[in-house]
Amino acid sequence: MRRGTEADLPGVAEVWYRCEVEDVGSIPPLTPEPDLFRHDLERGELHVASVDGTVAAFSASAVRGRVRFLTELFVRPDLQERGLGRVLLDEAMPADGLTHATLSSRDPRAVALYARSGMTPRWPHFVLAQAEAPGGPLDARSSVAVVPAGEDQVEEWVDADEAVSGRRRPEDLEYWRHTRAASPIWFHRAGMGIGYGLIQLATPQSLWVPDGAHVGPLGVEDPGDLASCALAAVEVARDRGAREVVVGVPGPSPALPVLLDAGFRIRYVELFMASAEFFDPERYLASGSDLM
Repeated sequence: MRRGTEADLPGVAEVWYRCEVEDVGSIPPLTPEPDLFRHDLERGELHVASVDGTVAAFSASAVRGRVRFLTELFVRPDLQERGLGRVLLDEAMPADGLTHATLSSRDPRAVALYARSGMTPRWPHFVLAQAEAPGGPLDARSSVAVVPAGEDQVEEWVDADEAVSGRRRPEDLEYWRHTRAASPIWFHRAGMGIGYGLIQLATPQSLWVPDGAHVGPLGVEDPGDLASCALAAVEVARDRGAREVVVGVPGPSPALPVLLDAGFRIRYVELFMASAEFFDPERYLASGSDLM
């Protein structure tokens, strides 16, 4: 058990891939992509367990403000249930007085592990996907304008995200922009700002859908605007060539039934677990399962 290094990144990606195959079945072959977890190494804390010099399991966490988020914890399928997960969790989530949180998989072993560590199950988190645009134009486009955030507005965007997500994370915005082809945006209605967001055109889901996009993080002041802003961003992602659009939606969100009515389908259900809640799930859509 040790801190991860640059040389571990290909092995880390391979462990992640094998766990994905175990969880969801047959998926396309993994193109060697060490950059998939480079952000965990450079802007977080990456820990690995090796067997005979080969990465067998890994965990990672990211501290943003007063929140430590468990971004990754994967154990090679043939080595599971041997206590590696517990040790890796202790390495990634030390007793540091911060709020601890994660998005757990549906594996009951993972849920039990995190619950025993003090992260309480809060609500389900739905990964929604829309494979095809609805037949007619979305009503949201007529009421919500999507405005690109300029380079001189990056700090303002980070401020807006901190106010809603509960964490200040300029390093994550830099990562999304340069690694995930993400564009920061504003939402306006009648000339007034009502929220902020991000459209990602390159994500880990690109392994399944090369032309896919992810909408989020996304936050609003009024929960009633969340669905309209999300649908407006989906329209922009479609305009940019996205064949499938993914959105992560908290269970209590008023946007959930609206997005389902708009043709989104539930692809996966995760569980948000935290030692304390640090954002309003009715005003926020996640950046993804790793950084929330």
